[in-house]
Amino acid sequence: MEAQALYQQVSTIAAENKRFFLQQKYFNDQGNTGHMIARAQQGVTHIEAIQNVQGEMVTDQARIPEVFKVHPTQEKLDHFLDQCCLPCSSRQGFAALNSPTKTRGTFLSAFLVTEALKHVNFSLLNNEISFNVHGDSPTGYDIVFWNWFGHTPFLNVGSYPSLGKLDINLQNIIWQTSNNAVPSSVCSSECLSGQEKQPKGYFKCCFSCISCAAGTYLYSNGTCVACRDDQWSKERSTVCLDKTRVFLTWSNPMTISVLSITILGILINIVIMVTFFVKLSSPVVKAAGGRMCFLMLSSLTVSYLSILAYLGEPGTVKCIFRLPIYSIALTVSFSYISIRSFQIVCIFKMASKLPATFDYWVKRNGQYICLGFLCGVQVFMSIIWIIIKPPTATTIELSSDQVLLECSQFGSVYNISQFSYNVILSLLCFTFSYMGKELPKNYSEAKCITFAMLIFFVVCISFFTAQLIDVGEYITAINAGLAWLSLMGIKGGYFFPKCYIIFCHPQFNTTKHFQTTIQSYTNRGSGSTK
Repeated sequence: MEAQALYQQVSTIAAENKRFFLQQKYFNDQGNTGHMIARAQQGVTHIEAIQNVQGEMVTDQARIPEVFKVHPTQEKLDHFLDQCCLPCSSRQGFAALNSPTKTRGTFLSAFLVTEALKHVNFSLLNNEISFNVHGDSPTGYDIVFWNWFGHTPFLNVGSYPSLGKLDINLQNIIWQTSNNAVPSSVCSSECLSGQEKQPKGYFKCCFSCISCAAGTYLYSNGTCVACRDDQWSKERSTVCLDKTRVFLTWSNPMTISVLSITILGILINIVIMVTFFVKLSSPVVKAAGGRMCFLMLSSLTVSYLSILAYLGEPGTVKCIFRLPIYSIALTVSFSYISIRSFQIVCIFKMASKLPATFDYWVKRNGQYICLGFLCGVQVFMSIIWIIIKPPTATTIELSSDQVLLECSQFGSVYNISQFSYNVILSLLCFTFSYMGKELPKNYSEAKCITFAMLIFFVVCISFFTAQLIDVGEYITAINAGLAWLSLMGIKGGYFFPKCYIIFCHPQFNTTKHFQTTIQSYTNRGSGSTK
C-alpha cells in the first residue's frame, strides 16, 4: 500500500509539472515487489534514483539506457495528445484526460492515434524522433529481454533495423523453464496430418484438431472435403484413392466356368443344327418345324453369345447384349414354340371342323406372319429402350473401397416390360402344348415343353430374387448362370427328345411309324365320337 501511495504521489507531481515518468516492475520468486521510478525531464541527461519503500537506493547506472529508450515513446504520445487531440486551451497533458472538467464524449480510437503519430516529428537529446508513411521508425528497434532474475534486468538479445531482417541471439535469452527449454507460445499445438482446424474462441491461434472422417480428406484450404463417389479414404486422410472396380475378370475362376458352359452350349447348338440339316427330310425334323428349326437354333446361339457379355468390364455394347438382345433371342424361341404348338393342335383338332380357316392359315403363311408380329413387338420395345436410355455400366457399392461394375436398369420399365412379354409368350407355349397332350406321341410335346417352361419360371424368380438380396460380387456370375440355365431348359425341352429319337431310336423316325400313330389317333377319335 505504501508503494502504491508513493507511486500515485509521484505521478500526480509529474502530471502537474508536465514531467513524465517510467515505471518498471520487477518480480522475484517470493512474490515481493519493488519499484524503480526514474524521472526524465525534457533536456535532462541524468537519471535520479528514488529510494524505495524498504529504504534502499537503486543506483544501477546500467539501467539508464533502457529508461531512455522508452522515454521517446512517452514524448511521442505527449506531442500527439498535447498538439493534435486535446484542446489548445487545456494544455494539461495526460492530466486533462482524467480531469473532471474534460468535455464528455472525448474518445481516441487506435486508428486516430496511429494516423496522427505518423506526423509527429521532434528532437530529443539531439536525436530526431519521427515516423515514415508506413508508421515505422527509421531508427529501427532493439529486442530487449526482461530478465526477472540476476543483476542485469534488461538484456539486448537482438535488433530489427529499418531495412533489414530480424536478428535474434537465442543464447542470450534465459527461459524460466526447466533445462532452459523454449516455452510454447501458442494456444493450441499444430494438428496432425489429416486433421482439420476448427476455431475455438476468438483467436485464430486457438483451435481444436478434428480428424477427417472416412470418405473425406483434408483439402488444401485446411478443411475436410468429401471424396467423389468413385473414391474412398480412411480416417485422417490427405488424399482420396480410387475405389477398386469389381467385375468378372478373365483370370477369375468364375469367368472360366461361365466361359466353359457357354462354349459347351454353343457346341451343342452346332451339333443339333448339323444333325437337323443331315436329317432334314426325316419325319422327326419335319414334325419339329423343318427349316424353321434353324431360326430357333440361331436365336439360341445369339443368346449364348449374349452370356459372353457378362465377362470382362461392362460397357454400353455389352449391356445391350446382356439385356435387349438376349430378350429378343428368347422371344424368337418362345414365339416359335408357341406357334408350332398351336399349328399342330389346329391340324389334329380344328382342320376337320374349320377347313376353310385352316387352308387360309396355310396358304397365307399364317405361322410366318404371327412369328414376325410376335418378334416385332419385342424388337420395337428394344429399339425404343436403346434410343431413349440405353443400358450402360453403373457402379454398385460393395464396401468402402470397392464398387461392382454392373449394367444399369435391371429394374427399369423397359427391362421389366421385356421380361413380362417373354413370360406371356412362355405361358402361351405351355397352354398350347397342354392342349395337345392327347395328340400322337410323335407330336405330343406337352411334357417336354412344360418342363422347359417350368425351368424358365424358376429362372425368372431366381433372377429377381438375386437382385433384391445382397449377394455382392457374385451377382454377375449368378445372372450369367441363370441365363445359361434358361437356354438349356428351352433347348433340352424342345430339341433333346427329337435328337434322342434320331440317334437312339431311328426306327421311330420313319414315315410308316408316323402314319401308324396318326391312324391310331384318328381311329381313337372316331371311336370316342360313336
